[in-house]
Amino acid sequence: MKLRQHEQAQSGFTIVELMIATSVLAVMLLLVTIILSSLGNLYYKEANQSRIQDDTRNVVNQITQDLELNGGSVQTGAGAFCIDGSIRYSYVIGQELGSESTHVLWRDTDPNPANCTSANLALAQPSATGVELLAPSSRLTQFSISLTSPYTITVNVAYGDDDLLCSPSAVGTCTSNTNTMTAGDFRNGDIICKGVSGGDSYCATATLTTTVVQRLTGG
Repeated sequence: MKLRQHEQAQSGFTIVELMIATSVLAVMLLLVTIILSSLGNLYYKEANQSRIQDDTRNVVNQITQDLELNGGSVQTGAGAFCIDGSIRYSYVIGQELGSESTHVLWRDTDPNPANCTSANLALAQPSATGVELLAPSSRLTQFSISLTSPYTITVNVAYGDDDLLCSPSAVGTCTSNTNTMTAGDFRNGDIICKGVSGGDSYCATATLTTTVVQRLTGG
């Protein structure tokens, strides 16, 4: 009887068994961490993509409304489009809002209807009345309004830092993680996310083109 009690007292996990159990637990925790990290990156990527698409759609909708209600003449100048001598869109291509330019797409009332010129987008408040149409860390990669009806509007927007974006038209910019983009590369109108590991969730692009016909107004 005493021998049997002694054998029971000696039973339990060995050091090897504990090491195996610990290793299995560590692997499980690592897998859970990787899965949660991937889900987090996917969430941020989808959220950024949704936001940039909404911003692009809102810009096109605003221009569409201005053309339908005020259209009749569209003028263009250096870095600006002016609609019917009353609404002005001042813009800069390829510069990131917040880090490279104070503003990138500013809509306001044109103070000089006879001469369509851009507002000073380097200022915190380019004009007394106006609004920035894009969100921080976004940039225009293409922006155009045709001058006659039916009007064609094209708006391309990219979200992300320079090293996360590339242009297939600019040789080498999409094949290397080293940033080789130049200011001119952003004017190609084909900017995409480079797919850099760990940064892809902080990059998004959106393109929207539409045609607008001015509404007939009663005489």
